[in-house]
Amino acid sequence: IIKALEDVQNYIKNRDWFDSLESEKQLSDKTKKPIERAVFQNFTTILKDEKILLTPHDLRKIYATICWYRLTRCKGSFTAYAATLLGHSYQSKVSGKIRPDTRTAESYDKFRITE
Repeated sequence: IIKALEDVQNYIKNRDWFDSLESEKQLSDKTKKPIERAVFQNFTTILKDEKILLTPHDLRKIYATICWYRLTRCKGSFTAYAATLLGHSYQSKVSGKIRPDTRTAESYDKFRITE
């Protein structure tokens, strides 16, 4: 995963339109449509229902679902697992402990594994 992230970052940095002085938002705006197009072209063919349009964020949802299914065999709360896996957490004001942000992770409960 780390190598893949480095590959994506290097790919973007080597584009002639890349400007290191741009903000993250500006870069995000530039790359949003090409990324959506790449996701659509490469992932929609695996879906049986062609009416589903995947977004790049859906890939995170699919990843969380697959990991929960394969690594935990669906034991425990999906939202707590997804929050931990994908880095959604907060620090409790009462105990000071880091807790999974299950409210944010509820949006990840979109896909199901079927046999």
